Amino acid sequence: MSSSGSKEYGQIKYFCQAHDNKQVALVKKYAIDHCNSFFHEDSGVVINHIIPVLATEVTEVINLDAILFKVIRVENYVCLRPNKIEYNL
Repeated sequence: MSSSGSKEYGQIKYFCQAHDNKQVALVKKYAIDHCNSFFHEDSGVVINHIIPVLATEVTEVINLDAILFKVIRVENYVCLRPNKIEYNL
């Protein structure tokens, strides 16, 4: 989550543990594509749990406790609820 409280998305490249036993992840960030949306073609309804993203070259070190949930990226979209089995992990 960003300092403004909005959700951010990215790809975890590595998990690391610092000298003080602090666990962190090296994350390649995605930018939300506000000019695009995912919608059901037959009904025209926008599917809100599928978020359009753009890959960036920004890499950031974050605390593991800052990771809220796991998503799956397909092409230029991330899905917030990829499956029911891992929903609560």
